[in-house]
Amino acid sequence: CALGPSMSIEKMVQALGRATFKGKQTLIDNGFECVRVLTLASDFDTLNSYQKFLKAIKTSVEENRPLRVALDSIFGNDSNIIKLQSKTIGNRKEHHNLDDHGVSFEEGEPGRGARYTLSMMDNVHKELLKIGDIAEYGESPDVHHHTGWHDVKPGLPAQDFTDALRERNINADVKDVRKKLNDLCAKGAFKKRKVEEAEAAAMNCKKNEMLFYKSKYTPSG
Repeated sequence: CALGPSMSIEKMVQALGRATFKGKQTLIDNGFECVRVLTLASDFDTLNSYQKFLKAIKTSVEENRPLRVALDSIFGNDSNIIKLQSKTIGNRKEHHNLDDHGVSFEEGEPGRGARYTLSMMDNVHKELLKIGDIAEYGESPDVHHHTGWHDVKPGLPAQDFTDALRERNINADVKDVRKKLNDLCAKGAFKKRKVEEAEAAAMNCKKNEMLFYKSKYTPSG
């Protein structure tokens, strides 16, 4: 069940739930002993966290807390439905954000799916994840920033990731870096967005280099 990134977390959970519902006896009656689901590692972790997240909210509401108060909480790491997840909460166009409701999660070990994903990554993938943290949380002296970077939205283009790798003494080709960044997006570790026209002008890059600046990458939740 590898639904694309345009699908919301809720639609993914619903789709997987159709195969993993609590109806084992019905499956046995129909001649099936078990169900196997092929999905993304990030979706696998979100699916396992989703029920725990809902259960924590339900418990809080049952203790007579209003929903807005129940949401404005720090949830356990095992309830983190957005960790390494590029899918959105609800409709992508509506830009729902858990931060707007005060939802946060404890830091902790990655889930089973994330551990598998990390084990399949090479050194460049792992360094890109570290640079991605810089792209989201602020400036660092080992990342090259173009003119006007502070006036635009978070994220770095492929060329800036490449420059940062080189400054860390890692031999990197921008085409390969762009490919690996897109691979990390497919795995759910990164999110990609198109650079707006004003941002492109602020970066002041050459026309023949635009391919490596037209998208910006930030780490997923």
